[in-house]
Amino acid sequence: MNVTYLHQLFKDSMKLFTKPRLIYLFSTLVLIFFGLYIRSEYITITELIEPYIGDIIWGAMVFCFFGVLFPKLALYKRLLAALIFSYLIEFSQLMKYDWIETLRSYKIIALVIGYDYSTSDLICYSIGIGTAYLINRRILRYIIS
Repeated sequence: MNVTYLHQLFKDSMKLFTKPRLIYLFSTLVLIFFGLYIRSEYITITELIEPYIGDIIWGAMVFCFFGVLFPKLALYKRLLAALIFSYLIEFSQLMKYDWIETLRSYKIIALVIGYDYSTSDLICYSIGIGTAYLINRRILRYIIS
């Protein structure tokens, strides 16, 4: 990456109310709402998908959030960034330092950084991010452009 590309990427990221950014923000908020809703007592989810659906939604939400932060970033780069971020969060759950455990005692932070490492979470994140990527590639690119 050259300096000019990074400068342009940063400059484009500072335009707050662009159409793509607003679409990704709306998508992120819908996914957050849906993720919290499925964890509430208002809905019953079959035991087959209940352990996984939240992580799939979380992965899709991370992909959309990277769209809010970097709407001009190429889709495959956003896919890679979301995967790396999600995997780092999951691997951070292997660390059990006191300060991290204190952070995890706050529900909102625990929803973001999680509690315990699980390989199935990595698979679910990949499915969620991959699904969001495909939806973006097949459908949203016509709306955004």
